[in-house]
Amino acid sequence: MLKHVAVILAAVFIVCDLHSARAQPIESPKTDTRKSAQFKKWHWYYLSDAQHDKMVATLKGIKDRQPVNVLCGDPDCRELAKDFVDAFDDAGWKVSLISSGFVGNDPGLRCSHKVTCDAITKATGIRTVQFEDAPPPGILTIMFGPKK
Repeated sequence: MLKHVAVILAAVFIVCDLHSARAQPIESPKTDTRKSAQFKKWHWYYLSDAQHDKMVATLKGIKDRQPVNVLCGDPDCRELAKDFVDAFDDAGWKVSLISSGFVGNDPGLRCSHKVTCDAITKATGIRTVQFEDAPPPGILTIMFGPKK
């Protein structure tokens, strides 16, 4: 009898524990609370809705559209790289996300087309640097290195 009571009590505790676990909100990357200036100084952060909309509008105004490869080799830049892919896609560009293991040690956001580099900076406030060495012709390459 005592054994049955112990099993029933254990089951009640497990159900209560599962219920309390389900009651907790699950945070997505878009609702992340790591918005401190210190965090943003060292880590890539996703685009806000306003930045996304401004980037889409800016990209739609560029006439010389090339296929776009967005390269991100680090989990730190993955959300922002996906946001870039979404913005280019929403603007009607052909775009691919390439998650490679290594994209170099040069910090910052680099791209291969000056007009597009300037448009990204204007729309998002993210400083871009144009590649010194040319990537494949006819393909716009955007590469996320370490933030700092």
